[in-house]
Amino acid sequence: MPELPEVETVVRQLRKTVVGFNIVKIWHDVPKLLLPTPSFFEESVQGKTIRDVQRRAKLIVFTLSGECFVIVHLKLTGRLLVRRQADASDDYVHVVLQLDRGKEIRFADIRKFGWLKVVTEKTELQKIFDEYGPEIFSPRFSFEQFYGRIKKTSRPIKPLLMDQAFLAGIFLGLGVLLKPPFILFIWPAAVYLFGKSWLKARIILRMFSSFVCAPRYLMRPSFVTPSTRNATSREKFFSIVSRVHDVSSQTSWRRAA
Repeated sequence: MPELPEVETVVRQLRKTVVGFNIVKIWHDVPKLLLPTPSFFEESVQGKTIRDVQRRAKLIVFTLSGECFVIVHLKLTGRLLVRRQADASDDYVHVVLQLDRGKEIRFADIRKFGWLKVVTEKTELQKIFDEYGPEIFSPRFSFEQFYGRIKKTSRPIKPLLMDQAFLAGIFLGLGVLLKPPFILFIWPAAVYLFGKSWLKARIILRMFSSFVCAPRYLMRPSFVTPSTRNATSREKFFSIVSRVHDVSSQTSWRRAA
């Protein structure tokens, strides 16, 4: 399944390659992939210009001219491929957005779980965005907000953090830390305290560092792009990870008095 860092990478690449192009024609062979209906999708999108590409949670959002938006969810096996129209065909392509100047965007999905949805009003788009929690990549999302949200609930920690309505951006690659054998070394005290509804700020802080700060450093251009700042970013990232690994050794299993 494409995870949030992969979706973010796709968005950045699309922003570089398709912004400014016009959508000339739509081709599809699986009607259920185009929402709300294939005919409405084609009528709304054809002839529009791609103004921007952004992300909300795992949704890829194309902003088109005329206050029109195309939302793409890759689901389990979806892929967005930018190709020249003369390029060889790709496997499992079910939707093609043909652009001007010889380009096209191909949506390939072997399992056909993904979808493309057209939205023609900002209010409707905002309603969809509101279904998701705060973005972990947003610099405006602070530890205070994270702690304030998490202490209001008594839900088990794993399903809570994996709930995109609670926090948009926790992905399976990080969620694996909540499973054995990692949980035996990293999260024992946190699971115990959450299970008893006892919250400790230092554990929440380490959770925030692992699930929020670490992905931010991981996705920074200076981390993935060779530069003089690359080493510094990597040191900060692995420093966060090492602090998380110290939770079990620094936290008592006894309930706080």
